[in-house]
Amino acid sequence: MSLKRLIFALLISLMIPLPVQAQAPTYPIYVIQPGDTLNAVAILFSTTTDEIIQLNNITNPNFISEGTELFIPGLQGISGYLVKTAVPLGETYYSLLEHSPLSASDLARINRLTSPNEVFSGAPLITAQSSAETTLLPFISIQPGVTLLEAAVLQGISPASLLNQNTLQGSWDIVNHQTLYSAQNAEDASLFTRNSSIRDINISPLPLMQGKTIVIKVKTNEPLTLTGSLNDHELHFFPAEENEYIALQGIDRRVEPGTTVFSLSAADAIGEVYSFSQNILLVKDFFPRDPMLYVDPRSLDPTVTEPEELLVSSLTTPATPIRRWDGYFYKPLDRTDCTSSVFGSIRGYNDSAFIYTHGGMDFIVCASNLNIYAVAPGTVVLAEFLEVRGNAVVIDHGWGVYSGYWHQSELMVKVGDQVEAGQIIGQVGTTGRSNGAHLHLEMIVGGVQVEPLDWLTQIFP
Repeated sequence: MSLKRLIFALLISLMIPLPVQAQAPTYPIYVIQPGDTLNAVAILFSTTTDEIIQLNNITNPNFISEGTELFIPGLQGISGYLVKTAVPLGETYYSLLEHSPLSASDLARINRLTSPNEVFSGAPLITAQSSAETTLLPFISIQPGVTLLEAAVLQGISPASLLNQNTLQGSWDIVNHQTLYSAQNAEDASLFTRNSSIRDINISPLPLMQGKTIVIKVKTNEPLTLTGSLNDHELHFFPAEENEYIALQGIDRRVEPGTTVFSLSAADAIGEVYSFSQNILLVKDFFPRDPMLYVDPRSLDPTVTEPEELLVSSLTTPATPIRRWDGYFYKPLDRTDCTSSVFGSIRGYNDSAFIYTHGGMDFIVCASNLNIYAVAPGTVVLAEFLEVRGNAVVIDHGWGVYSGYWHQSELMVKVGDQVEAGQIIGQVGTTGRSNGAHLHLEMIVGGVQVEPLDWLTQIFP
């Protein structure tokens, strides 16, 4: 073959397209969390267990364990790690898009959103991040007169990294008070960066739930005077550590689920005031129904019940400034594993409709004595006989937290006494509206009855 023919044949071969190797579609990854099941994951992402098993080549679904990485079918084209979370305080649909690797259509697709109004603080949200450890979270708010270089250096990150992670061309793209995001560990990230005096606002737990105690923690850069409200209840903030303030507030067990308003006002030393307000999701809890109860009809008479409610409410509304407890609360009886009714249970009395709800926890005696113990240090603000509550004691533990002990056979403290955790304050009985010997224990936080078991099993600040 001549050289010309050889060159021509080579050119022709180069013009023939080679077969293109088809690329496998990309799928996002979800890491199995404690308590997850394949069925729960399938429901979360609107798929089926069979599709998850097939895509991930799972041979034994019964051995899916915490930490297992699963590709999620039906979400082709989306990459990264999918994370279950709640919308943080201060975030909106639009601010989430500013730092999310997801497009608006993908964010709506994963979360089945039909409107930006469905995204509000505390609402469940699925986001994507580049790895299982870090995510883009609120990092710094650019304040007037502060350059990007100055802000980045103060926070220990390069300006180039901030620009890249926020998809900005340069510092000219940034406006005053704009929030920038950075790849951080979630536990190290600030969820609120929109004010130079406020470093962080945290509400826990989110979403809010009927009957729960809510902790509102505000970290600041300087001493501030804080006021606010949550679910129409005034918040009382108290200093915890340097430039850190805490308010505790109960959520009424009977409040309608939906959204409720959190508001905060902060005043500095020269009187400048900053205000913030946002809707937060409030969800329902499950409360069981008790058997029908039969009691003295007088204890149901509004002329008896209403004045007593007003008395107890007036005594448990003030938020005194000294927190008296530290750590777990003490058990009110030697044994608390014997109960007859739980907090929030739905009740009927004397063949009435089931229109009453239980404001505390009922413990029956299964110990060798009838001793009732103070659950935490505090000041006795009530110790007397009441027609509904019987022989009753209320103790003020500070910061708007009170404990109540109803139906006692004998009172062993008086108003004004300073008691310690574990001190005997009375004996179990069946006085007042009661049809058997038991201790009714109440926890009242911010003027609202809350789940007592939370205070016996968790540490509140």
